[in-house]
Amino acid sequence: MLSLLSDININFAVVMQSSDPLGFQNLTQTLEFSYQALANGVTQHAELRRGEIEKEKLEKSSAITDS
Repeated sequence: MLSLLSDININFAVVMQSSDPLGFQNLTQTLEFSYQALANGVTQHAELRRGEIEKEKLEKSSAITDS
């Protein structure tokens, strides 16, 4: 059960980081260090992936208009 609660906290933190950076910082400070690092890593990956997805959408859009 504790693991599930930690997962929920981390997922909530990921969503929260972009909409409320100060709230994200306060929340992650309540987590153990390993979970803080995990939450930060997940948010960094999410930002990277968002950029990749946007690039893929633009490439698909460009391919459709070029056809």
